Formats: sequence, structure tokens, C-alpha cells
Amino acid sequence: MYTIDQIVTATQTNSTAISIACILVWLVGFLQYGSSVYLQLSEKRSAWWFWQHAWYIGHDFTFVMFFQKWFFIIDFWTFKVMWAGCLIFIGIELFTLYNVIKDDGERQEVFGRYKTGKGSISKQEAWVRGLIGYAFGIVLFYTLTVALGDPCCFFLTMSTNFIVAIFPAFLAEERGSRRGHSMWLGIFILAGTINTFCPVTNMWYNLAPCFQEPWYYVLGVIAIIGCINYFRVLASLPKKDYLTASGKKPLW
Repeated sequence: MYTIDQIVTATQTNSTAISIACILVWLVGFLQYGSSVYLQLSEKRSAWWFWQHAWYIGHDFTFVMFFQKWFFIIDFWTFKVMWAGCLIFIGIELFTLYNVIKDDGERQEVFGRYKTGKGSISKQEAWVRGLIGYAFGIVLFYTLTVALGDPCCFFLTMSTNFIVAIFPAFLAEERGSRRGHSMWLGIFILAGTINTFCPVTNMWYNLAPCFQEPWYYVLGVIAIIGCINYFRVLASLPKKDYLTASGKKPLW
């Protein structure tokens, strides 16, 4: 796939372009996750499936565990900033889980579907299931990083941007509601997707030659179609009149 030596060479020969591209990736990521948290707090539903959060915390935890690579082997300042950003993301993902469990409606939506027998799922049961799910995401992400020969988890970092472009539309369809979703979020997702797969300017293109192959841009086309589908689904669903009636101003 690529080697650490290739990453070191890229950061030494193309440091400005890589720095700008990396910072853009993280800034858009914060806009996306920040919007998701805002929607969850205001509308009591997250825009992401639970397993998406589990995959994201797997990414961020793995990135943090690579401390020695970022600070001593590659020793590139932008990756050190990204490492700190992943610590913040881990906090956001834990906060998201806390909010899922705190709200009875979202707790039942996320974990209640897996409960056998009668009755609703308790907060204690949800914590156990949630933390196990997060632990599974961390183990799976780290294992795939090693198994796929992705020494800096850059290929799998791209996967987080790919799934956020594809799967929120399916969650909105399942709910049959815009609750927890927003056109603004869709705009941030589309911006992040274009930034991830746009030739020449994206972070991955500048890091390693393997991300300059046709397969990478095929994934980009699929991801953009997923973004368009998200707008299509939201446009087909009723507006958030239930929030307007309660005096809250919903996020468009």
C-alpha cells in the first residue's frame, strides 16, 4: 500500500500542501461532528448510526496510539496537531454515547432493538452494550490497520469520510423523519467528501502514490452519489414541524 518512508519523504518535499490539506480534513471533520452533536442535543437524535461512532472512535484511538510515529519517526507538526485533534474527537464520541444513553427515546432506538424479551433497555444495559461496541470498534480498526499494511492508518482514515457520505441517508429513511438530520449537515458532508477525493489537492493524494490510482476516484464518485442521496432523502421527508410547534428553531 505505502510505507512510512514514503510518508516521511512526502512531508519533507511537499510540506505546505500536505499541511493545508490535512488541516482542511480535520476542520471539516469538526464541522460534521459538531453539527451531529448539536442535532443530538437539540433534537435528541444523532445523525450517525451507533456503529459509525464505534468505527470513528476506533480510528481516533488507533491514531492516538501511533504517538511515536507522529512525534518521533515522521516528526511532522501537522500530524502532531491531528493527534491532539483525535483526543478531542474521542471525547466527542464518548459524549455522544452519554447523550444516547441519557435520553430514553434515543436509547431505545439505538440499543432497544437488540434486547431480547420484554421491557425497555436500562441505562446500565446500554452502557455495557455501548462500551463493548466502542471496544469492538477500536480492536477492529487497529487489527485492520495492521492486517492491511496501513502503517499510518491513512487508508482507513479515508474510510471514515466514505461511510459518512453513504450511510446517514439510510438512517433518515429508517426513521422516516428529518429528526437528527439537516441540510446544513449534508453540505458539510459534501464539502468533506469533495475535499477527500478531489484530485491533486486532497491530503491522501499528496501523501502516497497509492491514493493517485483510479480505484480511489471510483470510491469518490460513489461517495458523492451518497451525498446527493442524503439531500434527496431529506427533501422527501416532512419538515421539522414538531420542533417548530414546540418553540424550538430547528437546524435546516
